Amino acid sequence: MLAFSNWQTQQKAYSLFRLRNAISPVDGSPGSIFASPSRHFPNYYYTWIRDGALALREIFAIIDVDSEIANQLLKDYIIYSRNNQLSQNLSGRASGLGLGEPKFNMDGSPFNAPWGRPQNDGPALRAYLIADYTYNLWQSGDQNYVFNNLYRAELPANTLLKADLEYIAHHWQDQSFDLWEEFKGDHFYTRMIQWKALLKGTQIAKLLNDEAAASFYLKQADLIYESLKLFWSENKNFIKATINYSENNNYKNSELDIAIILAVIQVGNITGPFSITDDKILKTALALEKAFAEIYLVNEQKYTHDGESIGAAIGRYPEDRYDGYRTNKLGNPWYLTTLAMAEFYYKLSLAVHYNPQIISNETFNLFLTLQSKTDTNLIARNKNLAEIFKIKGDTFLKRIQFHTDDTGHFSEQFNRFNGISQGARDLTWSYAAFLSCIRAKNKINFINP
Repeated sequence: MLAFSNWQTQQKAYSLFRLRNAISPVDGSPGSIFASPSRHFPNYYYTWIRDGALALREIFAIIDVDSEIANQLLKDYIIYSRNNQLSQNLSGRASGLGLGEPKFNMDGSPFNAPWGRPQNDGPALRAYLIADYTYNLWQSGDQNYVFNNLYRAELPANTLLKADLEYIAHHWQDQSFDLWEEFKGDHFYTRMIQWKALLKGTQIAKLLNDEAAASFYLKQADLIYESLKLFWSENKNFIKATINYSENNNYKNSELDIAIILAVIQVGNITGPFSITDDKILKTALALEKAFAEIYLVNEQKYTHDGESIGAAIGRYPEDRYDGYRTNKLGNPWYLTTLAMAEFYYKLSLAVHYNPQIISNETFNLFLTLQSKTDTNLIARNKNLAEIFKIKGDTFLKRIQFHTDDTGHFSEQFNRFNGISQGARDLTWSYAAFLSCIRAKNKINFINP
């Protein structure tokens, strides 16, 4: 097995290679992004709005390094996405409720088969990305492209970002399916991304002198923020993923879900409610770790072959019944969910580096109770809180390395009993999650190498 630092460097290059290959494949339209090259058992050879936006965010992250390629990929994605918006699909009419359609064929045509519809996190993730890209283009002097393609102050909306923002602002209260495409209701993850998208949209609307829209977007963002407070459970001492189920939730009884952590790291707020440093978020992370540590057999392996601590493998939620192929089996840890926990601790490390007092003693003591004896001894010797959380993040990243072979392939899941990869091969979201995680870790290394 490669040394940990060498593996990270190698895996970063491989992950970017695999993610790049998922965009605009030869048999797909320019700007399409397959969720996985797997076309059978399971068939993931589609563009999911959610997965695509998360993948293109990692392309946007390298725009200063490789501007020409990144801009071309993003502009292809914009054309493809606008065509998605204009399609009449099973979620609704073009540029209306149809924006909640979760996935499209690789040629951009609608997927006309039964599915969990709508999924309203997709337009929000896309708007969040495109708002940042719009600002980047505006600052670089490409105002014509912005007006023609991304944001023009007119109704009905005839540009990509404006259409997404209008959809979010008018439909955030609509019930939709969660990011796992299983339950319809009101979802913390979806609301968090919608909140962030509308805040970003407010900034863009002001920049482009669309003052009435800016006011409306901000008002809706404030209402979403208030609704997020309803997800905290005083009795359970964590944030619930879903409330107001549209039908009986007959098996997801714990109400724990890694979607909370995914929302927090993707929104990226450092302070305040629902931020990286919010006590309620850390309590939720600790509850998730404890639950998964107890149910997956692979988590009995607590050390690498060199005796280093490895964190718990993390799944979606404890009662998960999807094993990567069927929906009536025991669920498994996922690469992207375990990476989410690593990224969470890296971002927490960076935050407390600047403000060590931001974590309460009560929550830190709760954190200590879940650490192994080896980790507790390490913490006792190291009083630097930022370093403690960085080390914690490393344990989850080492778990990923432990279950990754020398080829660097990430599937969707790894088996809860033997740790072998399964589910959709080369899941694009898995590679995007790794790249996002490493970006978070490198920010710590830059400050405290």
